[in-house]
Amino acid sequence: MATCSNLYDTFQRSFNVKTHQKVKRQKFNHALFLCNILMNIQIWESLNAVILYDCPIINDLLAPPSMVVTCCNEELVDVLMSQKITLDEVQLEAAKAIYSAARCKHSRSIHVISGAHGTGKTKIVFSAVASLLSVSEKVIVCVPNAQSFSAMCSDFVEMAESHMDEELGICLGDILVLSNETGLEDNVQQLTIITRVKEVLPLMIWHDMMKALRKSLAAFKEKYVAEFKEKYVASAKHNCQPSAKKLLTSLFFEKAGFLLICLATFRKHFPKNMFSEQVSKRIKSLIKCVSKLENLLKDRNLKEYDVHVAFGILSGKRETISVLAKDLRQTKNHCVTALDDLLTRLDLPFNKDCIWLRNYFISNACYALHYQHLIFSFQLTLIVDNADQIRDYDLILPLTLRDVKNIVLTGDPSKVKEGSFFQRLLSVGFSVFELRRQYNLLDDKERHEADGQNTLSEALNDKIKAEELSLTIGSPKQLYSEFTWLHRPYNQKYILPQLRDQKGHPHCTVHASLAALEFKYKYKAASENPPHDFSSKFCTKHMLNVYAAKYGELGSERESTRGSKRLSNVLDILQNDGAKREAMMGKQVYKISSYACTYKIGKDTECLQETIDHLKIGDISIGSFKVSENLRFFKPGEVYIYNPEKPVLTPTANQPSAHCVLVIGGGGCPSDSTAEPVLACNMQFMIQNSYGKGFGELGIGRVRGDSFSTMHRISL
Repeated sequence: MATCSNLYDTFQRSFNVKTHQKVKRQKFNHALFLCNILMNIQIWESLNAVILYDCPIINDLLAPPSMVVTCCNEELVDVLMSQKITLDEVQLEAAKAIYSAARCKHSRSIHVISGAHGTGKTKIVFSAVASLLSVSEKVIVCVPNAQSFSAMCSDFVEMAESHMDEELGICLGDILVLSNETGLEDNVQQLTIITRVKEVLPLMIWHDMMKALRKSLAAFKEKYVAEFKEKYVASAKHNCQPSAKKLLTSLFFEKAGFLLICLATFRKHFPKNMFSEQVSKRIKSLIKCVSKLENLLKDRNLKEYDVHVAFGILSGKRETISVLAKDLRQTKNHCVTALDDLLTRLDLPFNKDCIWLRNYFISNACYALHYQHLIFSFQLTLIVDNADQIRDYDLILPLTLRDVKNIVLTGDPSKVKEGSFFQRLLSVGFSVFELRRQYNLLDDKERHEADGQNTLSEALNDKIKAEELSLTIGSPKQLYSEFTWLHRPYNQKYILPQLRDQKGHPHCTVHASLAALEFKYKYKAASENPPHDFSSKFCTKHMLNVYAAKYGELGSERESTRGSKRLSNVLDILQNDGAKREAMMGKQVYKISSYACTYKIGKDTECLQETIDHLKIGDISIGSFKVSENLRFFKPGEVYIYNPEKPVLTPTANQPSAHCVLVIGGGGCPSDSTAEPVLACNMQFMIQNSYGKGFGELGIGRVRGDSFSTMHRISL
């Protein structure tokens, strides 16, 4: 056996192993496999995971003759063809093989799909997954990192939307994503729900909360009588009658609060086509009923006698019904009816195992150890996307899952490291599908020549290789702590403004300023009691008209009124003239009381740290930074850093151009030294851009702190 002493050794050490005759040959073979096939591996975690369970797929891997697959499903072609997803011959053959192996009950299989960027690997995965989900097969998809994770989710969304009219067998509940990657909710909300606590919790508790709340309301009279007998009759304290209002409040509020969170999550994160129109209306009606009941119980004018009358505690006596008591009775009856109806109609999982009962998982490879304790009722198909990028000791972990019977590995052979697990599998003799036809050219430095004559012409490959993209891009560092308003509710209201798109016009100052104004009014509305929504969008056209009347058409004004002066002009208009809603272009205007420049480049970093503190209390910032060439190639997961050597110049003044954005979050990054305060270059700010969904991750990105020129805050 051969292994290395630690992860970073560049050499390997050998040692002899003696085993007792009672040790199963199977496990010994697996130990040999782990130690010999992998380079620079941390073996102990892998071995520890496998010792507890038998891993048939690994044992079959050690005995290739047993891997012969015979298709035993006659409906294969019909299922794939019904998707109407265009696949070439090799792609279709690979998708058929995956589906056939998953449905086969006789043997296990390993398939390797090898191809360069743009050859359709994800398309094959999507087609196979859609087919498997349509027949309720369970699938796990592993990806190497957050960037690949986001890219796969985006690809799946795009493919699903392009085949919206077809039944691909994918719906909410079929897909579970294991990641806290920022911004993924928007990426996959048409397909899935993100498994952070605030989204998974409603799925785990909604059924219990509905049943408990219904019981509290429908059986309150019996509960009150039992409380009275137990605490007061038994102790002979007959003159101390229990408070029905307090008892009802204690029984109602905690359950109602959780239920409102559940219902709000269903409406926010679940796709509209998940529920019928009738169920959607009943969810909305129940939210109103529960909220109204909350307000009635908070009403100081509600008397003890009113609660007795409303819940029939005084049914044997003559009742004098007040308006509040009548309203309380009606609202309670409506709530009980709505709860009964939704408990019957709402088809969602309602137990703590629901997150493990889905048919489809997308996960980072390192999560595989967390799967070991799960008990699956069906055997699984494991698809490892971009397996060439996954470290060997991470890649082996998903392969140790107990119930895996079908493994699919996809990867780019040109990126495979010498001696890696993926490379060795290519030559082991399993089913390998080589994709040689490149359909999608990527606008980044990752483009390269793939194998085969039909991939790219030699001239085009030479041109791509000769291109100088000269990117100055930072990797997203791990933050000490990042605060963001992205997907963060405030008083159960989401207050981030709608994404804007300036469509190539130089109107970023207007879009960023109006977005900041929308945020302030949304925050204000959510702060009121009760909180409510401010859903209007402010009109860009109105602002541009006012700007043109005062300073000239935006983009063609004098040089002296451009740059930072342009932003000041827009903020002056918001202060003196105000903005108007898009839907209601009447006389009502929305103004700011003041604005201030809170940071200029070169000032103390404390100003940037204060920006984050103010963000937490709803003081949103408008940030501006200079633009360099690398912003054009900005990709999801990256951090923009201004490159002064390659600035984007304005066409008239030949000066570095600037850009305005809405700053919605930020945090400090670890530096090489742990000195305080945190330097600007070790801070990152999350921004909402006005370039539409095509920028970053659905319009959201990050900018390094020292790239900002100014920060402005507005006040209402």
